[in-house]
Amino acid sequence: MNRVLTKRNHHLSAIYLQNKHVISTAARNAAFTSSRHKSSSTLPEGTQIQILGGHDDFDSLKRYILVRTPTTTEAETQVKDNQNNPVNHLASLYAKRNIIFGTKLHDAKIPYREACRPLLDMALQNASTYGDQPQGLANLDGLSAYVRRHLHLLERSGGGDGASPALTKLRPVDEEEEEKKVVYDAVRAVATQIPREGHSVVGFGTYRDARSGWSELAREYATLEDGDVDGEASFFRASNGVFANVEYNGDSDEKYLRMAGGAMARFFFL
Repeated sequence: MNRVLTKRNHHLSAIYLQNKHVISTAARNAAFTSSRHKSSSTLPEGTQIQILGGHDDFDSLKRYILVRTPTTTEAETQVKDNQNNPVNHLASLYAKRNIIFGTKLHDAKIPYREACRPLLDMALQNASTYGDQPQGLANLDGLSAYVRRHLHLLERSGGGDGASPALTKLRPVDEEEEEKKVVYDAVRAVATQIPREGHSVVGFGTYRDARSGWSELAREYATLEDGDVDGEASFFRASNGVFANVEYNGDSDEKYLRMAGGAMARFFFL
């Protein structure tokens, strides 16, 4: 979902001048005093939040951007706002009604969570305006790499120690477990993007057969206690998000299918 909707950036740029809403440090911090989702973060010094999209339209796609005014030496090469003032984009995320997704760090000099948390806090406040429960849809960019790593651990000579519990359960122990073998082989094909024996592509049938197994692996990956500190799922969990379920076909973008098999994780913010 996040990658599909971010293709609409050009449309958001077209309405930028009409709908940009700027939140300064002082105004943004004051806005949370009466919010059900109170802020636990503060804006980095010299930054502000801009909201692109229909600010007064709950149904519209919105983009929240953390920006900083650059130094004089940086200014000539920077993006300009509608008053021709240069700005640095530090981080951003998207929101559609009560669904928040697509967090992204644009400046590696600032920690991911430090940059994205003020944006998430504001998006959570706006998402609950009409009483809806805010939700986060997290990408699982490292899922395929995680499964490949644990396939190696599970199948190495005399191995298996430390392998993923979900993957270990999926692996057939004898040739008679034909249904488990179909799922396991399909999971391997999705993770490696190498077609199964007798198949020429990793196509619809492979993703269909992998669904149950891949969903369990996505659940495991999204709830890892020692998960990627910069991952969106671990960020949502650290921001009081509660894992709800896996969206198996959450994103069908070709690149994301290679990275995560299309799976995304849904979180509720209580």
